[in-house]
Amino acid sequence: MFHIITIQSRIKFLEEIYRTIPQNDDIMWHIAKSRHTAPLKGNFCTDKRVKIYEVDCLDSDPVGKINHVFDHISEGFFF
Repeated sequence: MFHIITIQSRIKFLEEIYRTIPQNDDIMWHIAKSRHTAPLKGNFCTDKRVKIYEVDCLDSDPVGKINHVFDHISEGFFF
């Protein structure tokens, strides 16, 4: 399994990023966003290969978001 981790910072680019990810069941896209921001919207939100994490931290804490995702990955490779 290949895991792609994105911290939500520029929402307007998430749909564009989604279109560049190959349609492969061995690829999982993890998006970590602050619980204090608006819910994400887009085609990627309904894809079973996309996991969205609502992290209780501010947008200025990217390390907290990334560590939260790492807590949910037990095997594979990540980028």
